[in-house]
Amino acid sequence: MKNLPQKVRSRKLNSRVDLTAMVSVSFLLIIFFMVVGELSKPKIMELYSGRSGCGPEPDCNKPDDNLVVTLLLDKNNKIITYHGLLAFPNTST
Repeated sequence: MKNLPQKVRSRKLNSRVDLTAMVSVSFLLIIFFMVVGELSKPKIMELYSGRSGCGPEPDCNKPDDNLVVTLLLDKNNKIITYHGLLAFPNTST
């Protein structure tokens, strides 16, 4: 019986894993997606056309020049904005 190989038992390793780093990364991801979700919500503004029917006077529906925003779309589908009324040069001869 001396010649039989004896079973060698391996020592069990400590299987405890430190989860602190994973918890920190998880909270950072949660905060990141909450902030991105808030920033990606569309911002909506009501637009008024000025046709409220206040009367036949020509200046009745004229908006204040400081409150006007002019939006233009160029050929590359980019939006160009101007604060105030956009004045074009007088080209009539």
